[in-house]
Amino acid sequence: MEKSTGQFEFGQNWADFSKLIDQESIDQATSQLSDLLGGQDAIEGRSFLDIGCGSGLHALAAKRLGASEITAIDFDPHSVSTAQKVFSENGIFDNAEFRQANILNLPAEKLKTYDIVYSWGVLHHTGSLWRAVENASWHVKPDGIFAIALYEKTRLCPLWEIEKRVYSSSPIFIRRFLEWSYMGVFYLAMKCRGKSFQQYIDNYNRERGMNWRTDVRDWLGGWPYESASQQEVESFVSQLGFERLPLGKPSPPSKWGLLGTGCSEYVFRRKASDIK
Repeated sequence: MEKSTGQFEFGQNWADFSKLIDQESIDQATSQLSDLLGGQDAIEGRSFLDIGCGSGLHALAAKRLGASEITAIDFDPHSVSTAQKVFSENGIFDNAEFRQANILNLPAEKLKTYDIVYSWGVLHHTGSLWRAVENASWHVKPDGIFAIALYEKTRLCPLWEIEKRVYSSSPIFIRRFLEWSYMGVFYLAMKCRGKSFQQYIDNYNRERGMNWRTDVRDWLGGWPYESASQQEVESFVSQLGFERLPLGKPSPPSKWGLLGTGCSEYVFRRKASDIK
């Protein structure tokens, strides 16, 4: 995905988020990654590729879980430098490589294969979702794990595409207006459902070690944007020679996606017999 006018500044958003990373968020990210991949035993001693590393938080979590080597790539140089900074601040300097790379333009021979290829909430922002998924899959070893999270398709996805184009091409005061409007509507929706807004935010921040405000900006500004149904994802990746594992979790069901759509998590294993 080449940098173009109107594209959201993902790297700068993650650089801002990195200032909020503390021990609790690292612990939460580590716990979430362990749960997603089936426990520490599934990660320890294995090579790990993080495609779209963002802040580097989950690459760091993989390292804490005992990954033998880490390669973290991102098309945005701000993300690459931020991930390097997060690692150095946590005293990790060995067996970790950081590269600026575009998964759409990265041929298989330019990057080796890995035991685990991980890309959470990234491939749907490349401008070519299915090509990105296929290119990412090239780098999974036989019997290796392919873990991805993609936006779930809803009926209002076409309208969200328009919103994201507007946000990403707008000056800062319009962006802040859209953010506060969205958060206000979200707050009212929680109240109408009889749910605690603060409890939701606290639980959200604990779930992956992330920050709700950061993710609001990522959601509203996340252009390019695509989404896919679980059936589409499973069918496509299965044709690439993978089998789905009973790990990960679907996005909470939402036919309309009035307040947006969440990411469904998928964990696949590459069939050794399909590797030529």
